[in-house]
Amino acid sequence: MPGLWDGAAVEIMDDGTGIASALAGRMQAAGAQARAVTAISAEADAVIWLDALKTISTDEEALSVNRRAFEAAKMVAAKMAQQGGVFVTVQDTGGSFGLADAPASRSVWTAGLTGLVKTAAREWPKAAVKAIDLDRTGLTAETAADRIFRELAEGGPEVEVGLQRGGSRVTPVLELDPALAARASGGNSGAEERAVLLVSGGARGVTAAAIAALARKERPRLILLGRTPLEEEPAVCRGIADDAGMKRALLEQAKAEGAVIGLAELGRRVQRIVMNREIAGNLQTLRELGAEVVYVPVDVQNAEALREALRPIRAKWGPVTGIVHGAGVLADKAIADKTIEQFDYVFDTKVGGLRTLLAVTENDPLTLICLFSSVSARSGNAGQADYAMANEVLNKCAQAEAIRRGPGCIVKSINWGPWDGGMVSPLLKKHFEQRGVNLIPLEAGTAAFVAETADAGGPVEVVIGGRSADRPTLIEGASEKTWTAELFLPEASLAPWLNDHRIGGSAVVPAAMAMDWFVRAAKAAYPYLDVKRCSNLNVKKGIVVAAEDGARKRLTLTCSDRTDGLAQAWLSFELRGEGGRVHYAADVEMGMERDAIPTEPLPLPHAGIEPWDWQPSDVYDGSKLFHGPAFQVIRELTLSGSEGAEAKLGHDAMTAWSDRDGGIDPAMIDGGLQLSRLWGIRTFGELTLPTKIGSYAAYRPIPLNQPVVCRLQSERRGRYKTVSQLTWLNEQGEVAAELRDVEMHIVPNQEQVQE
Repeated sequence: MPGLWDGAAVEIMDDGTGIASALAGRMQAAGAQARAVTAISAEADAVIWLDALKTISTDEEALSVNRRAFEAAKMVAAKMAQQGGVFVTVQDTGGSFGLADAPASRSVWTAGLTGLVKTAAREWPKAAVKAIDLDRTGLTAETAADRIFRELAEGGPEVEVGLQRGGSRVTPVLELDPALAARASGGNSGAEERAVLLVSGGARGVTAAAIAALARKERPRLILLGRTPLEEEPAVCRGIADDAGMKRALLEQAKAEGAVIGLAELGRRVQRIVMNREIAGNLQTLRELGAEVVYVPVDVQNAEALREALRPIRAKWGPVTGIVHGAGVLADKAIADKTIEQFDYVFDTKVGGLRTLLAVTENDPLTLICLFSSVSARSGNAGQADYAMANEVLNKCAQAEAIRRGPGCIVKSINWGPWDGGMVSPLLKKHFEQRGVNLIPLEAGTAAFVAETADAGGPVEVVIGGRSADRPTLIEGASEKTWTAELFLPEASLAPWLNDHRIGGSAVVPAAMAMDWFVRAAKAAYPYLDVKRCSNLNVKKGIVVAAEDGARKRLTLTCSDRTDGLAQAWLSFELRGEGGRVHYAADVEMGMERDAIPTEPLPLPHAGIEPWDWQPSDVYDGSKLFHGPAFQVIRELTLSGSEGAEAKLGHDAMTAWSDRDGGIDPAMIDGGLQLSRLWGIRTFGELTLPTKIGSYAAYRPIPLNQPVVCRLQSERRGRYKTVSQLTWLNEQGEVAAELRDVEMHIVPNQEQVQE
């Protein structure tokens, strides 16, 4: 992560178990100015929040971690937004954010930290942020600190990273579910007895519409909770539908009675009338659909009042069999501007409400728990740190409840995108459309809700957004940002890809390795997308690894990042040296699916084609190729002509380092560049080095234990340049990868590469 070195003030929030002090020592040894603190100050350039790793004895202590984290973020928010910096949180919810391993029962209440970090990423585009989930099972404080340090110093730009027991590293990804439409059109849950559902926020808004759709299918018994008490509206307002008309009627009545109503009070009275009408209308609709309904005006956070209200209902209907938690409020403001009172109001309504619902039904035989979460929890949303945090807690609590209750209870946390159908004002709808966000049609959203409540075998956490005709669901709008990462080159003698790539006696970073870094960084930024192609790789200046001072050379990777929200992303990379000089640049295009695989491989030109008269031992002796054993992948030079060539490539024990998940297999790609160089030597008698690669695309893995055919078409353009097309074919003749428009330039015989 950038921003941790060069004298930055790194403040590590003390966890009370020794991890913070151990991490501070580890960072100090690496050259950072880090210290463990008991409170974050406004002077911090980097914050590493370990508060969630404290020994936690109660759920209340766990929940307070979220509030303190928000206060810490608020402390540095203005600085982070204006100048950048680092903000990292560390929690322990199983090492996979509750998605693969069951978190400890209390730790789920700390899970709002990831919502804070993802919102900070949107509000602080200049800052580097990360949420780490560390499974501490069996770890000493020193080992835990080392795992955190290695993620900070060696991890990629992923915002969410899980560090699991055993050393594995994971990150959550979104997976498109094509079965949703089929489930949405399916039948009911098949329950033989009428369900008794306890529903918060179910008398108004989206939740009411969703419950009505469920009532059409199943005719449940409904206990609807709301804050608004049902009142008989003033007689003077009956039959008046518009806001202005009701205000006139109320003012005229007050004037006739000799009373005075202030504008604020007048607005509140009209709002109560409108809400009462909506509630009454929804209750009538539910009854007409065959549901039995009781409306309970109660604060969903008041457990005692709710228990008392449920006594007569249970006596009549029996135990509660399901929970639907839809209550929620908003108070949108940036982290820097949001007050602690606003945070509590938003966070407690969601999280406190859920705790109450679970508490008052602890002895009920629940078969359904459905929580209305928000897409802001998955992606973050500017102005909604509290809302994103609260809904992340709902998501992870749902995961824990699903594990605890087993298959007898359907547990869902639905991360909704914005709804259409009267639930969004015209102005807000236009705002969403400008951001590229597709709204959820009311009918489609309610059908999806019904389907999820009957989906016993599906995932616990789901994201549902609007659809368009030409692309998958968009859950967040188009955005553009710039982010950076720092790369420290190892000592050449310790890295085969450097030690065995020497030009003029100096270790030089291979062009294929720079492309590998770009592809890996793109995959880290959008782990749920596929790399469609890496284009326009330009070698501005070679990177020579200086050996005399022994210090690790530092490079900066800068990315200009554009995305349409979910389906596609375009990333433009530059790799710079410490003086700001650009060494490499490239573009990476990503999508939900890769391009179609070419069915016809690159043909081998027939003009002047003949067998090579060189053996691999002839070309790797230093006279033609400068590559050491780590890059010696050419196994046989088969054919060559005036317009192209062919060779068989393969890995052995010395080149196996290159076959890694997520990258491009640099040694094998470099083998194609070696073939292009050999063709230039054989055809023109001149040495060349790559200076530009038009595009790289991979369609299937390049086999590790099988030979691969590399085919080259090439031509000379002008005095100093050749342009080549390369393709890699597996044993079945299928195209595995392609390089297009590879430019090689003639270099002096001594092949000195200037940095």
